[in-house]
Amino acid sequence: DGIVDCELHFKHYFPIEDHHPELARRLELERLTFADITPSDKPIESDPEVAVVTPENIPPRQAGAPLLVDFARPPIGQTAIDIPQGSSPEDISALIELFMFPVPQANREARKRLIEIGMPAMPQLIEALGSWDNKTFKQAKKVIQAIGTPALPAVRQALTSESLYVRMHARELLMLMPIPADKDQLVQQVLAGLDSSNAIDRRSTCDLLGYLGAFSTLPQLRTLLADSDPDVVRSAALALARLQDREAIPAVETALAAANYSELRVELGYVLAWLGSRSGVPALLADLNHPDDLLRERCFEKFFAVTQLHLGYEPHAPREERLAATARLQAYWAQNGATHPLRRPLRVDPETTEHAWHLVSSLGGGAGIVPAAADDEDVIVELTDMGQEALPSLLKGLKFPPGFAAKRASILTTLGRLGDPRAAPFVAQALRDPVMGVAAHAAMALESCGDTECLPALLRYTDRVLSTAAAGQLPASIPTADPLLAQAARTRLILGAPRAEQDLINLLLSSDLATRRVAIGALEAKYGDSKGFDPQAPAAERRQAAGRWQE
Repeated sequence: DGIVDCELHFKHYFPIEDHHPELARRLELERLTFADITPSDKPIESDPEVAVVTPENIPPRQAGAPLLVDFARPPIGQTAIDIPQGSSPEDISALIELFMFPVPQANREARKRLIEIGMPAMPQLIEALGSWDNKTFKQAKKVIQAIGTPALPAVRQALTSESLYVRMHARELLMLMPIPADKDQLVQQVLAGLDSSNAIDRRSTCDLLGYLGAFSTLPQLRTLLADSDPDVVRSAALALARLQDREAIPAVETALAAANYSELRVELGYVLAWLGSRSGVPALLADLNHPDDLLRERCFEKFFAVTQLHLGYEPHAPREERLAATARLQAYWAQNGATHPLRRPLRVDPETTEHAWHLVSSLGGGAGIVPAAADDEDVIVELTDMGQEALPSLLKGLKFPPGFAAKRASILTTLGRLGDPRAAPFVAQALRDPVMGVAAHAAMALESCGDTECLPALLRYTDRVLSTAAAGQLPASIPTADPLLAQAARTRLILGAPRAEQDLINLLLSSDLATRRVAIGALEAKYGDSKGFDPQAPAAERRQAAGRWQE
């Protein structure tokens, strides 16, 4: 005799436990009773429960609930995949259909086979550019790009396709392929898109003309600054900025005054600063406290790109901190804006950007996007060798949620090796990472890429480490706070913090050997003398030597 509970659950994300307070809810419960039944002695056969293990056991929502399955990597069964080996139209169609198959290996094998087929597959690949499925048109673009120069005539012919998405993706493809020798002829072929009745045509045409360096089209691009579609206005303005058309500044200012959307105001203010006009900076400053998180973030990225100024601002900081930082920026600009140098933003060609992003995506075991790197060190070295051309992709990689802790740590390691000061405010933001180990990597990276404006963030991080340790909440992988405190103090010393030296001297008495090594190494590097302190000496000798640092 007994009961059976039957429950129906709706789960916002999977895998997640049945009764998670935020990410699952029970829709129905029915309790069935039974009596006089002899229990079966056969073992129960069912799929195993999938338990999500997050880095340092942070909450799933904090780790990044929409991507739980990517970083949690629950075990999956084996799937047989039939990869057509022929090159008939039917085989090509079957290969393209595999782009939608939910197994990355099938997608890769299909791409590989289509590249081998080459030009005979082009008509169907061009047709696939118009697919409703984003995996299909994205992978079709990758195959066409890999086919290379022989595919160019078909891509150019696709500019006049009856399918809007084919035309748009053909323009995007041309920005991923080498600029042809007959560029002027291509520009004339592309130019017709500016007169299209469809705003997507006009927008994507502006993007392509800017990439091609089509200076002959400046008058037409300026005209589109008055277009009724805000996306067209944005793309026209960005194309004019890439072409360094300073004569367009008055027209961009007019467009800025007429803009009804914050997103467009941010872009036009950015373009004006890119062109060397300070008239757009107030529009960027105005939206640093916009209520939308993503718009604030984008606004700051644009502002920093053209001013290299942050004064400790973080777009995702608590509102009180943001208001204080914004006030500092506004006061600075009111006093120094007339003389503060404006900079052209870093531009990297699309093909290099795509390769850098491929590498970043593979760090930390991948993200279901590309095959996982067997060794992050190899990828880190390659990204470091790319120099500043890898910077935009690395900063974009920091937007992966905290659940991708290994990836974020490797990105921060790479940024530390690059030592580019343009990464400073973004690395400082990573000090808030809920995964303590990742925040520690950010503190280390700031040694080489940080500036004095990052010191308040380092102090907040130090206080966080101390309070977490005092509450007994350090993760099991970090048995003592001392190594984290030593690294943060070392970075603060390098950046010129006055109190950092005393913090390091105090840490000479730590019971942790690694902490003592970091502390004396930082002090000796600054003063050229260890004052006889040996981190491996007996405790009495260490105390005596540490006393000399106190004098």
